[in-house]
Amino acid sequence: MNFTSATKKTKAEQAHNTIELAIVNCELAPGAVYSEADLAEILDMGRTPVREALVKLSSENLVRLTRAGVVIPEI
Repeated sequence: MNFTSATKKTKAEQAHNTIELAIVNCELAPGAVYSEADLAEILDMGRTPVREALVKLSSENLVRLTRAGVVIPEI
């Protein structure tokens, strides 16, 4: 049996983990505003998994989704 597919992370999970680490490590500047397209380009991913990750991060209060874009909160 091959268990690798069961443990493989989706692109949305990968995006979530990468963005979360970038926020914690201040690689994404606190108070900065990014667009989904900016983050997708930074992560070299499509906008859909990035959008899914941002919705989850927003529910965890790690980002704020506004009309202006994705706001990285001050720590």
